[in-house]
Amino acid sequence: MPTQLALAILDILQGGIIGLWITVLIHRLKVTRGTPKLPQIRSVEGGTHSPVSIIVPARNEEAGITSCLSSLSAQSYPDYEVIVVDDSSTDRTSEIAEKFAAKDARFKVVRLSSLKEGWVGKNWACHNGLLKARGELLLFTDADTMIAPDTLHNAVDFVKSKRLDLLTLIPTTECKGFWAKTILPTLIGIIMTLFSPLKVNDRTADTAYLFGSFFLVSRRAYLRIGGHKAIRGSIVEDRALGERAKRKGLNLLMASAGERVKTTWSEGFASNWQALLRVISSSVRSNPLRGFAFAILASVAMLSPYALTVGLVFSLTSQPASLLTSVTILLAGSAIVMMLLAFGYEVSNTQGPHPIFTMTQPLSSLLFIMAIIATSMKAIRGGKFVWKGRGYQ
Repeated sequence: MPTQLALAILDILQGGIIGLWITVLIHRLKVTRGTPKLPQIRSVEGGTHSPVSIIVPARNEEAGITSCLSSLSAQSYPDYEVIVVDDSSTDRTSEIAEKFAAKDARFKVVRLSSLKEGWVGKNWACHNGLLKARGELLLFTDADTMIAPDTLHNAVDFVKSKRLDLLTLIPTTECKGFWAKTILPTLIGIIMTLFSPLKVNDRTADTAYLFGSFFLVSRRAYLRIGGHKAIRGSIVEDRALGERAKRKGLNLLMASAGERVKTTWSEGFASNWQALLRVISSSVRSNPLRGFAFAILASVAMLSPYALTVGLVFSLTSQPASLLTSVTILLAGSAIVMMLLAFGYEVSNTQGPHPIFTMTQPLSSLLFIMAIIATSMKAIRGGKFVWKGRGYQ
């Protein structure tokens, strides 16, 4: 049994953790309320419409690209083209895209046979899509994304009405499989906390992020920030491109798409683990020691209440509990409740209220901490980050 002094210190620590998770939950609720929503606005019929080029980078996406391209073919906007860039796929991605191009003149397929040295695959694909694009506006989207019919029209009119240089929409994410439902809530919580729309939309803040599932940018603004060519070696291009836009003083807005933009999260442990590593890599690659420090803090905030509760309850089998021990168990239990509430909020955002997957919070947190450590170790050793079957130094 810990000493009275140790218990007092643990009480203070658990009180701080409770305060932390209350703050996180309040912040997330504030972000949800404060995030602008894409309005249902439409330009006057018969008016002029800026041509839009929709660029879809795709690598081994046969499972979801049919739904994606079907949704793009159904857009109500009158003047657009769809450029599918097949990034050296080894499955039926290109074949599926070619079928759309054969039936619809608005579709074209660009096939890439190799990856240029110094480039990350997605950035290379987006750059090659630009070279074939004729639009005054460019919409970049992912091959696992489905976009509702009026969304492009609404987005273009919204960009014009607000005089935006760049609009990125937060998608609704559909989780499939145990690992996606376990890992994604933590990942989304991290992204929406570190890259909150409240900060991204604040022109005085440096925070920036783009959702690869939907970002609409004028050609002029895209070329001004150097396009994907300027961030060719970045694994987390969403963040890198957004930060360049902010530094150049562009008018960027992050808004919620609601159900109008949907993306499907991969099944299986390996793909979800790699996605977790990818997001974390941009924050710790330049300073792996910071990564280790954050892993320690995350362990305290996310796992210590469980370890403390189990340890103290187990100790009660050999001796009766003191008042201070009971208080410590109560505080640790309260910290667990607050963590589950915060995690449950993210679960409800990705898959609806789901008590069973809310209880996977400790596993999700453990994987998150392990990913921080693994990413930091890779950075120190000079190891490669694997994404879409390719390794990047």
